[in-house]
Amino acid sequence: MGNPRDNAAEILREVNPDLIAKIEVAIDAIRAEAIRAARKFKPFNSAHEGFAVLKEEVDELWDEVKGNDSLRASEEAVQVGAMAVRFLTDVPVKTNTAPPAPPQTPVPPSPFVATDEGGGP
Repeated sequence: MGNPRDNAAEILREVNPDLIAKIEVAIDAIRAEAIRAARKFKPFNSAHEGFAVLKEEVDELWDEVKGNDSLRASEEAVQVGAMAVRFLTDVPVKTNTAPPAPPQTPVPPSPFVATDEGGGP
């Protein structure tokens, strides 16, 4: 599996330069908002808290979309992106440490339950 940066560079060569410029502006806005939020608020205490904050921002974005206010929707989209970044930076990544479930033992058919396997009148 190659270096992800090499893959990104290859992808960028295939994309319209105007689109790349727009993406850079969006990422800069998200970065600035994520930094502002990190200075103002404590890190998320859990994935549940991070999800709740992110969902609240998505709900606010949806309200602006429904209201046809593209300027406010864009501002809310930056908030969504910033909270997604906060989620990625504040919530530690954990692997599933639960032991695997034991294999299920097949239950033999009950002689008291009717089946579709012949033997009927």
